[in-house]
Amino acid sequence: MCFYLNTNGVVHSVSGFSVPGGVICDGKGKWILGYNRSLGKCLVAVVELWGILDASFMAKKLSNKEDSTNSSL
Repeated sequence: MCFYLNTNGVVHSVSGFSVPGGVICDGKGKWILGYNRSLGKCLVAVVELWGILDASFMAKKLSNKEDSTNSSL
């Protein structure tokens, strides 16, 4: 199964509060799930990297789930 990952990160300019997040869509662009994580204060680059890491882990979980579903058929 093909997945599309769309990630983003936000850092508030005054407080420094940061949140990475994004969505995972299937090969046809249909929404599968969305995610976010509160990181507290950190740099923009760190927030973006956490978004990519979280998306990668979730896509791997979805891929494993799809594999186990197909193997039971």
